[in-house]
Amino acid sequence: MGRATVPAAPRFAYHIGWADQIGEGDFVSRLLLILFLGLCAAGTTKAERMPDLPAKRQPPAAWAKPAITDGPTQWSPEEIVGAQRACIAVVARGAYDLEPLEPIRKGRCGAPAPVRLRALPGEAGLQLVPAATLTCGMAARFREWVDRVLQPTARARLGSPVAKIRLMGTYSCRRRYNSPDTRISQHARAKALDIAAFQTADGQVITVLAHWPGDDERSAFLREIHTGACQIFDTVLGPRANEAHANHFHFDIGSGGVCE
Repeated sequence: MGRATVPAAPRFAYHIGWADQIGEGDFVSRLLLILFLGLCAAGTTKAERMPDLPAKRQPPAAWAKPAITDGPTQWSPEEIVGAQRACIAVVARGAYDLEPLEPIRKGRCGAPAPVRLRALPGEAGLQLVPAATLTCGMAARFREWVDRVLQPTARARLGSPVAKIRLMGTYSCRRRYNSPDTRISQHARAKALDIAAFQTADGQVITVLAHWPGDDERSAFLREIHTGACQIFDTVLGPRANEAHANHFHFDIGSGGVCE
């Protein structure tokens, strides 16, 4: 996992390790700012419990998880430092409660500078449950969708901003649909996330499975944020796409041109 290049260290102190490797002093102050904003978010994020969701639909038994882990097990130092430099530049433009992770490399899977995104500071203190393992590019695109699409639509349709998002998946070393006959999934590159439900600051819970088929404000909310996502992410899939997405939205970057 490239441990010789990126020394292990306690949470948050690892930010400084990134900057030391890159060798630019101003990155330290940027990372400390990110740390400060993350701590503020962690202290203000709402902790209400979202009701349990139906279990994620399982693929047919005939689908076997393909072996795509053969190959390199480390990124080069140049790849790691370059990705970390780009990551710092991206997250410095906004407020994120995140934790830099060590490089992930399992054959064709992984990312040289992944992060664990826990929350997005803001009016509602938006929390991700569970935290998402993503590239910084995907985290930034997600932040753009939250700011431009999700929260304005939630206020207009539901009368309250979204405070919590229930995820069904982020990083996972697999092919699309876990099928041996499909291309590698963007989940395998930490460039995708699956969203099953939303909880507003005033306690409303909206799930893709239960509320997409309806004709009320909750259904309108889901359809509008799905449509808006198509302007920001490269691939957007939902219940219109197929049965496998009946209970969640899939957003990714890097494999564009699909909005279903």
